[in-house]
Amino acid sequence: MNVYDQAARFAAKLDPGGFLRWLLAGFDPDLTFTRWLETQTIPFPGEPDRRCDTVAELVPASGLAPPWAAVIEFQTRPDSDMPYRLPEYLGRLGRELRHGPHGRDRYLLAAAVVNLTVTGVVVSVEMVLPGEAGPELRFRPRARNLLEVSAAETLAGIASGAIARCLLPWVPLMDGGDTTESLAEWKRLAAPETNRRLRAEYGGLALQFAELAGCRLEWAKLLEDWNMEESQVVAEWMAQGERKALRSKLVEALEVRFPGPFPAELLSTLQAENDIDRLSRWFRVALTSASLEQFQAGIKAED
Repeated sequence: MNVYDQAARFAAKLDPGGFLRWLLAGFDPDLTFTRWLETQTIPFPGEPDRRCDTVAELVPASGLAPPWAAVIEFQTRPDSDMPYRLPEYLGRLGRELRHGPHGRDRYLLAAAVVNLTVTGVVVSVEMVLPGEAGPELRFRPRARNLLEVSAAETLAGIASGAIARCLLPWVPLMDGGDTTESLAEWKRLAAPETNRRLRAEYGGLALQFAELAGCRLEWAKLLEDWNMEESQVVAEWMAQGERKALRSKLVEALEVRFPGPFPAELLSTLQAENDIDRLSRWFRVALTSASLEQFQAGIKAED
């Protein structure tokens, strides 16, 4: 999963109810978001673990119908397998997820796809075997293509209260999300946010999405006085960048000091390490080791 898909999942969870009301516009108001369900599904033998982006539990307030499990997927690039992966997710969740007092009842199932940068992506399936009353296979998730969503109309909806403020981070990806008018209105609507952390998240996510949309310069200028130090997602991106830089410096130091084939197992070990302090210590070990074997022995001694 790339950083933009991660940002999308994070943004959707800032205000799940508000986001789902926008994404699933027109669904029964009796349905209420209650929680995000566990998305780790049991793999078939010999297959890797699979995890769908997010699964929202929607419960009828009236209690007159079973709850729903709604799978939500985010796409940065078109995925031709999406019309087939989504039914697979739903099938597995239908088998594995349960609710009720005894944990035996099945959920009703639905799905939605949010396309971050593309339009015209087919996510539905409709197949009918030729012949009289032939068998049919139909699958139609909700699809939202952000490039087809008007930034101006979205901002107007936020201003009127018809759309939740949590849609602010997505504006750079929308049609017209880079205009002077949209940027000014975005800042006018986001500035009054009194929750400092949430305000920081709005700015950090908008800047990340602006990079994906190719308008980072415009948004960076708009947000140059925006305090994003309290943003959890910005802090994680900074940490990811620091880890990546440390790994790169470490590999470069080893390659310069010990020319020759680089052991694939060692490279995998370095790439898998996420602890910044440990990577820093390993860098110092690399500078003081007399051989690649001594370096490997040194980092193994920490385990």
